Amino acid sequence: MKKHFIIFLFICLANYTFAQVIKFPKKPEQMKFLVHYGILDGGEMELKVDEGLFKLDDKICHHVSLTGKTIGSVDWFTTIRNEWHSYIDTSNGLTYQFNRNIKENNYRKVEKTTFDRESNQAIVTTKMDTSSFKIETYEMNTQTQDMISAYFAFRFYDFEDVRKKDTLTINVFLEDKLFSFKMRYLGKEKIKTIFGKKTKAIVISPILPDNKIFSGKDAIKAYFSDDGLRLPLKVKASLWVGSAEVDLVEYK
Repeated sequence: MKKHFIIFLFICLANYTFAQVIKFPKKPEQMKFLVHYGILDGGEMELKVDEGLFKLDDKICHHVSLTGKTIGSVDWFTTIRNEWHSYIDTSNGLTYQFNRNIKENNYRKVEKTTFDRESNQAIVTTKMDTSSFKIETYEMNTQTQDMISAYFAFRFYDFEDVRKKDTLTINVFLEDKLFSFKMRYLGKEKIKTIFGKKTKAIVISPILPDNKIFSGKDAIKAYFSDDGLRLPLKVKASLWVGSAEVDLVEYK
């Protein structure tokens, strides 16, 4: 559960399933987030939507990158420098390739996942050393996304017909597993952001299995701006010991 906490920021999305064409901003975007535990700032994340399109094999794709790192005193005890890259096929709005470069203390992992839509398989290539790779194949369904493309599928979802406490579902493949994430829609409320003003936000909460990390019902709440941008403004998490938050601190 703990290793997939970052997923909830971008997937925090009954009777509704995500199966729609992803829309993309007309201009490149950059978002910066601050992760903090109580008064302690512990990490930074940055999401970038690149300008222009990229060709992978015979696919024309959007490229979105996400980086995450520890900062301050947290960085003294545990060092994280992670990168994720999503290439989203413009023809169908589904991820085509998802790359991970993981650096967590002494742990290293370089991985590429190719989503074969014809065979409904995720082909995972893992770098073992400087000259060898391991290739494994996993089954998936037709609408499977990666953790970044799932956020964009949610970002422009039409909430007009969604009622409070309805459940939304999205399928995400990560590493070697297919996850079926269920999110509860909690309605809308005004929240104070780090930019100093109250903003109307859409609120959703992932439905979590029993665990020893998060505490109480709706332990994680994600807040997205209720406007055309649908920006991820904040994530709040109630832990068995203390709490954690992720705040949007810069957008351009």
